[in-house]
Amino acid sequence: MVRHHVEKSMDRMNQLWTCRTPQELAAVQTDVVRETIETALESSRRIADLSLKMADETGKQIKKNMEVSRRAA
Repeated sequence: MVRHHVEKSMDRMNQLWTCRTPQELAAVQTDVVRETIETALESSRRIADLSLKMADETGKQIKKNMEVSRRAA
């Protein structure tokens, strides 16, 4: 994932260097901002999914431990 991000950044830098008009520069910058926001949102979704899975697994383990404790008592 990091390698992909670095490659994408290098591609964008090359695009910036080849811009000949302010409009081309603005278009490249707009794409960079859009991609950055999309990447941040995707990362947030992944973190939320992992957090949900961890919370679910933890809840199941707590429930299991409580049932074992009740049987032992």
